Amino acid sequence: MPGPDACKSEADAKVEHDMLERPKDRILFYGNLCLDNVLEVAAYPKEDTGSRALASRKVLGGNGANSTRVLKQLRGGRCTVSWIGPVPRRGDPDTAFALGVLEADGVDTSLLEEVGGEGLPTSFIVTSRESGSRTIVSTRNGVRELGEAHLEAAVRRMLQEEARLGRPCWCHLECRQAPEVTARMAEAWRSVTGDRALPLSVEVEKPGMDVSGVVALLGTCTHAFFSSEWIKAHEDELLADGSVTEPAEKRQRTEEQRQQLAPRCLSALRGRAPGAAGLWVCAWGDLGAFALDAATGTSYFQPAVKQARVVDSVGAGDTFNAATSTPSRRGLGPSWRWSAAAPSRAARWPRSASARCGTRCRQAFHGGSLPS
Repeated sequence: MPGPDACKSEADAKVEHDMLERPKDRILFYGNLCLDNVLEVAAYPKEDTGSRALASRKVLGGNGANSTRVLKQLRGGRCTVSWIGPVPRRGDPDTAFALGVLEADGVDTSLLEEVGGEGLPTSFIVTSRESGSRTIVSTRNGVRELGEAHLEAAVRRMLQEEARLGRPCWCHLECRQAPEVTARMAEAWRSVTGDRALPLSVEVEKPGMDVSGVVALLGTCTHAFFSSEWIKAHEDELLADGSVTEPAEKRQRTEEQRQQLAPRCLSALRGRAPGAAGLWVCAWGDLGAFALDAATGTSYFQPAVKQARVVDSVGAGDTFNAATSTPSRRGLGPSWRWSAAAPSRAARWPRSASARCGTRCRQAFHGGSLPS
């Protein structure tokens, strides 16, 4: 029978083991959660025609669902990845399915907000095997967006749960509402976490967001992700070229003009946001990804990793954002190359592409090179 000292040593060892197993960091991620009903077709159908899908599936989708699962794979057990967002009711069948998928992949869902509605937001997606394109039609089903007060309460709760779930280290806000609403959420993160100066990223995706509101938002964050759709929708306003009269979507561009559009628009944004700092990033499909250091004006570009065959591009952008949000101890260079490779990994693999590519990107990153 072990003596008191042996029992004490075993107890101390257990406490030490438990401390090592606990997460050290915690990420708060606000993004959309929805059900994706995906139809795969040989080629995108013409209007007013009928065709038969080659395959169909019902999967969890949305920026929040895709990015948090990739983040969890990349960060591992030492980090709690907490999704926050609205659901109709936790017990709703579709909601239970969605939360079950997140939790099975290790994502924390304890900070969600139940807001009522007719059902979980839903997307209907048609993907073309010929081109890899996807067309999305979505509905909110009466579910409102996340409340500002709920987010602030969630951040306070994170501070109370530090010992068990890790210290807050990053907050990501998808701009799902007017920029001024997102700015108030950003301020809630800043004020509650106090003098810790924790990173905060925002995602500007929807073309309908006005430039002036986005410019004001940029002063609140350390990282900003822009969609190519938003850049294209506002290029005339950003570049203020009065000589151009043809609509942007109909304009024919040379390859050089296409490659320069994102960095020119990001630089123009910087000119409208004096004093803004941080890294502004824009993924640009088959070209790769562009970034601007808003503090210095330094531009970066990383070419996309080309794939012989595109299977499914759903989730590629969310994968890129998750990979970029994962800090690199070796600085921007390795993390940047790793992030730019992530979307092509997602586009190459069918089904849960964004979740699968996280593991492979992580292996490639730690190995010091990217697989071909």
